[in-house]
Amino acid sequence: MKKIALLLLTLPMFMFGQTVTENFVSTKIYKEETTNSISNPQPNQASQNITYMDGLGRPIQTLARKSSANGKNIVSHIEYDAFGRQIFDFLPYESQSTSLDFESSAFSGTQGFYSSFREGTTNPTAQKEFDGSPLNRILKQSAPGDPWTMGQGHETRFAYDTNLDDDYVKIFSAQATWSGQEGKYLISFSATGTSEYAQGTLYKNIVRDENWTIADDPDHSTEEYKDKEGKVVLKRTFENGDPHDTYYVYDQFGNLTYVLPPKTKLSSLSGQLDGLCYQYVFDQRNRLVEKKLPGKQWEFIVYDKLDRIVATGPTFSPFPDLPNQQGWIITKYDKFNRPILTGWIAANFIASSRSALQQQYDSDSVFSETKIGNGTPSTVYSSNARPQNGYALLSVNYYDEYDFPQAPAIPTQILSDGSQSVYYNQVTRPKGVLTGNWIRILETSIAHRAEVTSVFYDNKGRAVAEHKTNYLGGYTKTERKIDFSGKTTITEIRHKRSASASELFTKETFIYTDQDRLLSGMHQIGASGTPQLISYNAYDALGSLDYKLVGGTSATGANRLQNVNYEYNVRGWLTAINREQACDRCPPDDDLFRFEIKYQNPSNLHNDVKALYNGNISETYWKGTGSPVWRKYGYAYDGLNRLTMAHYQKVHETMPNGNYDEMISYDKNGNIETLYRKGDIDAANYPIEIDDLSYHYAPASNRLLDVGDSTADPSGFKDEGDDLTMDYDYDANGNMTKDDNKGITSIRYNHLNLPVEINFSTGYKIQYTYNSSGAKVLKKVIASGSPIEVDYLDGFQYKDAKLEFFPHAEGYVRNTLANGADNFNYVFQYKDHLGNVRMNFALNPNTQLLEVLDESHYYPFGLKHSNYSTDRKDFREEQSSVVLKLLPGNPPVGLNLPLDYNYKYNGKEWQDELGLNFYDYGARNYDPAIGRWMNIDPLAEKFTNISPFAYTANNPILYIDPDGKDIYLYYTTEGNSKKDDTMFWQAALTRARDFINSGETDSNDIFRITRVKDLASIKTDAESFIAKNSEKYGKTKEFGVWSHAGTDGPVGTAETSKNALSLMENRQMSLEGWADIKFNWAENARAFFYGCQTSVDPSGEKKGFTTEVSGLSNFKDVSVFGQTSYTYPSMYANSRRPSSNQLNGIFGKKGEPTYIVAGNRYQQPWIGWFGNKHFESFRMTESKNGQLINN
Repeated sequence: MKKIALLLLTLPMFMFGQTVTENFVSTKIYKEETTNSISNPQPNQASQNITYMDGLGRPIQTLARKSSANGKNIVSHIEYDAFGRQIFDFLPYESQSTSLDFESSAFSGTQGFYSSFREGTTNPTAQKEFDGSPLNRILKQSAPGDPWTMGQGHETRFAYDTNLDDDYVKIFSAQATWSGQEGKYLISFSATGTSEYAQGTLYKNIVRDENWTIADDPDHSTEEYKDKEGKVVLKRTFENGDPHDTYYVYDQFGNLTYVLPPKTKLSSLSGQLDGLCYQYVFDQRNRLVEKKLPGKQWEFIVYDKLDRIVATGPTFSPFPDLPNQQGWIITKYDKFNRPILTGWIAANFIASSRSALQQQYDSDSVFSETKIGNGTPSTVYSSNARPQNGYALLSVNYYDEYDFPQAPAIPTQILSDGSQSVYYNQVTRPKGVLTGNWIRILETSIAHRAEVTSVFYDNKGRAVAEHKTNYLGGYTKTERKIDFSGKTTITEIRHKRSASASELFTKETFIYTDQDRLLSGMHQIGASGTPQLISYNAYDALGSLDYKLVGGTSATGANRLQNVNYEYNVRGWLTAINREQACDRCPPDDDLFRFEIKYQNPSNLHNDVKALYNGNISETYWKGTGSPVWRKYGYAYDGLNRLTMAHYQKVHETMPNGNYDEMISYDKNGNIETLYRKGDIDAANYPIEIDDLSYHYAPASNRLLDVGDSTADPSGFKDEGDDLTMDYDYDANGNMTKDDNKGITSIRYNHLNLPVEINFSTGYKIQYTYNSSGAKVLKKVIASGSPIEVDYLDGFQYKDAKLEFFPHAEGYVRNTLANGADNFNYVFQYKDHLGNVRMNFALNPNTQLLEVLDESHYYPFGLKHSNYSTDRKDFREEQSSVVLKLLPGNPPVGLNLPLDYNYKYNGKEWQDELGLNFYDYGARNYDPAIGRWMNIDPLAEKFTNISPFAYTANNPILYIDPDGKDIYLYYTTEGNSKKDDTMFWQAALTRARDFINSGETDSNDIFRITRVKDLASIKTDAESFIAKNSEKYGKTKEFGVWSHAGTDGPVGTAETSKNALSLMENRQMSLEGWADIKFNWAENARAFFYGCQTSVDPSGEKKGFTTEVSGLSNFKDVSVFGQTSYTYPSMYANSRRPSSNQLNGIFGKKGEPTYIVAGNRYQQPWIGWFGNKHFESFRMTESKNGQLINN
């Protein structure tokens, strides 16, 4: 409180417009350079926020000045009950004021605003109901909106108990015995779970979702059982009252050794472990050294003495010319623990292969490489660490300088007008950043063609340019202009397919609102090309996209092609795209496509289509131009939120005929057991059954062996296999290698489990080429006639060396040759809430009329509807001009036809060559006819209760499965003493390594550690990195900060120019600063603040920093961890574990690695800081949604 008092004494003397009778903290984030403080900045100069507090220092109102789309203030009302609890979480509202004065009528202002905003509600607040204990545990949590008002029965409910005898929780235990010869713990595991936990020996927590009712109980509930050490031993869900149990089995050290999914028959596990269960083996340092996913061979992990992963295997060969070999993927590091290269070594695998290799690494005394030259990628670094030779180089990373092979000349200015400066070069060298890489193209084991990328930075360390040379000798150069606040205002791309090709130049220009929302984007082809409007955006009062104008040449959308309107409910869920009713906020237009979503308000024409309150979709409606009538699907789900029925109808029909119905049933792991589908025709009273599928699986396995179709219709699934043999077969990694129904006789895969060659019974084949990181660069279809080759070069797609198209933000640009010259036409798209391409449309270059190129609608699991969409058109050359023509239908297999734009369901590429009919999702391929993947999920360990072949947890109406992985963002402060800088950095590395070694991550997840001085720079750095990698890597799973800290949070080492909290020499960031970071969180995300006293005091005297952070809107549902005592970072392998009776890691195990060490909470002297002793340390507290969960 002393710090707050000092702030209150000084700030009102120079701040503008605050209510001086109220306590407040005011912050400004400047958007343009200035040498002087601006007392009353406009929103284009700085964003200005204020938090008013009561006499106890608790926030009672937050105000964001001129932050609404209308230039008004956004205000959030906060209130507390008599016990100091925040029972109500009010939605922010748009005030009519632009001053920073305290809004005394914020409560009524909230109510009045939401009475007419969006669909209108009298309940603009989420509400909590607590138990009557001092623990303040939440019993109910309601959401905003009238249907979710507390007491309506649609709350999320929580219950806290201990287990009962009739819960029948089985006891499974694993005994680990050390084997020095094998270098691992051997696990003795009882294969029969016969005994059960006695009543009252487990904590039992129950969560009931918003669809739960007493009549359906226990469906829509999740029961979690924890032992006295906090380890989860069972998660139980229900379908029609039938428990679906996932058991977690630990050894005596607390290591998770087995996961038993719901399909496992617990009466006898014999013969089930390999096909259904997850198995883990550890060494004496608690490192995961072996693991086995269900249906996949054992995987081995080898470490060096610094606990870095240096080898993994067995993997298939990366090279097509070594099809039957396996080997190790090796990784080498520099002295900063950064990966500098990867490679592959062929090897024969036997039981002792891992331990033998581990012993070799254990005997080494040199662990890292140093840069020694610039001649070739293989000689840039030394070869002192194992292996010195004998491996095939796959990738090389370059850091901190630009003296590497094939590095381009370092520009000082970029962009056509030279308006963006490049700061770092060989004289002023960057530190701690990637400056380039060499990525091999996996053609043959002797070919060394590669992609070489250089990255250039401005003086703030922001990437402003990437220059990539492709393996054909061409390049893609991407250059950006970034303003003071980090927004990209110009992007220029120069692209050549090969060295002899012509360069294609494109330019995008972006304009933003004063509130930093994208206002418009223009796209230009060629230096003298006419700029094309991609989108002109308008936003509602709270910043959601209200409508966008797409197409045309006017920067403001005056001659737009389409006006796309969006509507939402009070919870922010999308409810409509171009609703039939006129939009009173935007100009009218003739909409080519309309789409609506219903959740809790279906028309309810089927008994099993119910009102849904937990976010599941009950109905979708659509109308296009090919057949301009409203159509709909009504959806039914089971107790596990899996789709069981999709009822189709034309809205005007009183008796729906279900022409495109789809009905599904599942086993306990979510493998589809039956699938029933209608289709082919949309005429009244003539529904046709096209699929009545039954699925047959290998015993005790998720592997599909056969699908039978009792209908004779060839549409949908084609049952063309031999009834005497199984349809499908698999390799050792669980990849499908045969599909008799498609005539596929064999499929070979590379080290990333990506298909390299698909062979058909006709003798035809499809071959794929990738770079070593898994990006597809070439597809070759070999059938009758000459092979067809498709190049994939940074979004530019070629067929037989001719550019076909490249993407823009609202569709793609189609290239058509006329008289040998390129002619570019902009194609725009309508997409639904899942990113499914529903319509492609463009301006006819001859008639200047808007025309629909194609229209696509889908069954829930992705199969395309037939017979009521438009005929497909495309741009073609005719008489030396470009025209729109109908495409021919049903061409003979192998005929060399022009390439169609085949990105459809979820925006993924539909591969229909030779009847393959898979969607390519990047990491694996999906068959919509049977609703399954052809490969095991690379992220299977994150969803152990679901089959690794199941698509989107069997809820394809709500979820998509992008080629996304998880992002782990760690920040450490620098500019302390040299020792502290090193310790913070090494502690973050320890955290990353231990998490990787835990088995909870995938090899494709990305970990990033960044040093900062000004904490405010985290916003720009994190948002830029997340935006750049969100398509490839997905969402942020974990965020961590290692720094000095206090009760008000982390402390930087430079005066923060943004969000400065005038405490501790202006080096802390206020809550408003943390609230302004867009993390794009993944499900079950975590945030850690490793520093002194960042969390609540165990006595409960005050609400700590991490608890406050967890209550911020951008940290909603994120678990936020902090420390109760004084701490030091923990970096040493032999002294980074807490005392045996304390817990301080994140995996809930005694003695597990920790990333901070501490004295006791009474500040006793430190023990053994540099010794080999364990430290007395205390478990980090966890807060969520503004509430302390445990301490």
